[in-house]
Amino acid sequence: MSETYFARRSMTYGRNGEEQRLDRGQILTLSGLINDEKLVRLGYVALVSKGVAIVECGKCGAKFATDEGLASHGRERHRSAGPDVIIGPNGRPAGFRSDQKGEREDAIAPLYLDKTKASLAESTSNVVTTQKRTYKKRNKAAA
Repeated sequence: MSETYFARRSMTYGRNGEEQRLDRGQILTLSGLINDEKLVRLGYVALVSKGVAIVECGKCGAKFATDEGLASHGRERHRSAGPDVIIGPNGRPAGFRSDQKGEREDAIAPLYLDKTKASLAESTSNVVTTQKRTYKKRNKAAA
């Protein structure tokens, strides 16, 4: 049985043409795609802890690791347009800005940017450079 993960942030996941839109807290199983390791390392997804009660959306059947994730999903995906709600061309209520959602998710589930390959390489490159300098100094002193 494969491990179960949940999306720490809203995202799309899957192969081209087969993408699945995931909401924050939604359960997914990684498909063995090339960037799956990066999704885990950078904090886009996380393992679902054992014993977590998984909740299911009553309208679409999507599964979530938290009640808060399910509630957020319901507000964004299943909101009915009443007489006082104007739906914009993007399918969201008029006045809703996607950058607000991104800022909110940055505060709730920040990415692990200190675990990028560039930041990891940068922190180790200084060590290698120092070792090379020490080695060169020793060789010059011996000669």
